[in-house]
Amino acid sequence: MPASSIADPIAAASSVTLAAALAIGVGAQTGLIDTVRVRWIHHALFATATTACVATAGVAVARRDQTTPWALATVGALAVLPRTRGGSIQHGAVAGIAALCQFAGRHRLPGRRTVGCAWT
Repeated sequence: MPASSIADPIAAASSVTLAAALAIGVGAQTGLIDTVRVRWIHHALFATATTACVATAGVAVARRDQTTPWALATVGALAVLPRTRGGSIQHGAVAGIAALCQFAGRHRLPGRRTVGCAWT
């Protein structure tokens, strides 16, 4: 199976799960969502997104893809995230940086081959 066909579903999963974790985090921080009993869902989504981002970043590195820096930046931000206190400004800022790196890597000029966290 070609590397791109392996990476595409993983990249899509990382995009969806990271967006869901971010939405739950923002909802909890703003008070729109009460996560007292379901905080584990936020953490499970984060773990799934991180695993998928690491896997697709590995494919991007192996293929020497043009978006490798964005994939590695996303993984780097996700690696720092657990070292910040949940609900703090730093936690929100690092999560936002991860989302921005993912977004920047996904939106590229047409015709360029990309593989990495959330890039299909």
